[in-house]
Order: sequence, then C-alpha cells, then structure tokens
Amino acid sequence: MAHRRGHVKSSTQSLGRIEQTFYSVGSKMPGEYCELHAHSNFSFLDGASHPEELIGRAAVLGMPSLAVTDHAGLYAAVRLWKAAAQTRTTAARDAGLSPVSAIVGLELAIPADERSLRLARRGRKLNDPLRGGKASRGWPGEFHAGPMPGDHLVLLARNGTGYATLSRLASRGHLAGEKQFPVFERALVEAALDEARGHLVGLSGCRSGEVPRQLLAGDAEAALAAAGAWAGHFPDGDFAVELSQLRHWLNTSGLE
Repeated sequence: MAHRRGHVKSSTQSLGRIEQTFYSVGSKMPGEYCELHAHSNFSFLDGASHPEELIGRAAVLGMPSLAVTDHAGLYAAVRLWKAAAQTRTTAARDAGLSPVSAIVGLELAIPADERSLRLARRGRKLNDPLRGGKASRGWPGEFHAGPMPGDHLVLLARNGTGYATLSRLASRGHLAGEKQFPVFERALVEAALDEARGHLVGLSGCRSGEVPRQLLAGDAEAALAAAGAWAGHFPDGDFAVELSQLRHWLNTSGLE
C-alpha cells in the first residue's frame, strides 16, 4: 500500500521535532508493501509480538515502514521508535537489514448506536455473561463475551500534531470510561478529527469496522455512505478502506 513517510519522538520537549525524528507518513513508494494495521502484544489477545519483534521482522522483509495500531492506546510508541532507530545503524546495515520507519497509530471501538454506547459504559460489568453463561473470550474476565462493542476505526499520525491528537483522544476515551474499558463516543472522535484535519490518516478498520460490517450485511449503499461520512473528516486521499482476504470475499460475493 502506498503511503507517506516521516519520523516521530515522544517526549514533551521534542514534540515539535516529531516529524523529523520518529516516523513518517510522506513520499510514495510504488510496488512496496507496508503494513498499516498491526497489533503488538499491548493489544492483549489480538497481538503476540513485542514492538521490537515487529520492527525486526519488517527490517528482514525489506518493509520500509510499519504502523502499529494497538487498541485504545499508544502503549508501544516509544519502544517502536527505539527499535526503528536501530534499523538505521551501521550494524543493522552490515547485517543486511533494511531501515524501517515506524508509524504510530491507534484503533478505536466507537459505539454504533445508543445501545452499544450503554454497553460500553457498563465497564467491568461487561464481565457478566451478557450473551449466555457459556460465552467466554477470556479477557478481561471469565465470562467476557467478546471485544468492546462498537465499530472499529484506525487512525495513523502523520506528524507531531497528529501524534498529540491521538494522545489526547486516547486519554479522553479512558477518562470517559473506567480502567481497561475506555469509551470513545462518535461525537468525541469526529470533533478530534476535525480539529486535527490534515494531521491524521484514517483506515476503515477490520471486519469489525462500520464499512465492512455493512458490506458483510450485504448493504453496499450503507457501506458507501459510512465510508463517505468518515472520509469527510479527512482531506482528500487521507481516508482509505482496508482490504483483507480480498480474493475469498470476491469469490463469495460474485464480484470478481
């Protein structure tokens, strides 16, 4: 996927230099694949690799950039940057590793309606067997029946302002909920996107995103409307629809 490059650092003192020193989202690289939606082990039960392992694998594969988009937080950001910096050393070059630029991102779960919002606000009560006594996905409690309710949305920071926006957005979501159970109301997210317009890149998310949810339900018009609504909060070209298992979907939908 073509994308832009840049660099980031994560201390308050160096926030103004984030674009130069941490990651990039800038020049196009035709024909080179860059993963823009990956989870580290900070996304419990959704990622198993340390940030350093992800960067190391990207360096081995010759991937010029890698975005880590953990759930509801920027937990991997500092370690991701430090690991990416190591790929630009003489030792890494001598070992045949490619330099990797780290992209900091975030995946949110946004309640789709009032019912989902009420569920999100239940917080730890989500541990209750809401979908039956045998429902179990393991985290955060024995009876937890699945991920936090809501449509997923992936945001990537383009520069220092974007990184600061993601930091504030994550903080507000956690303050609106309770520990381990943040609440990202759509109005909060939309306001943040409008305020940081031009500083973030948006992706439609995995199969739990609003766009793929509508497509899986067979409602292409609703999916197009949803994509258009989110794209309206970004400059042209800064919102993209994610593709996964494309060939399987095309085969089963008859659209190939």
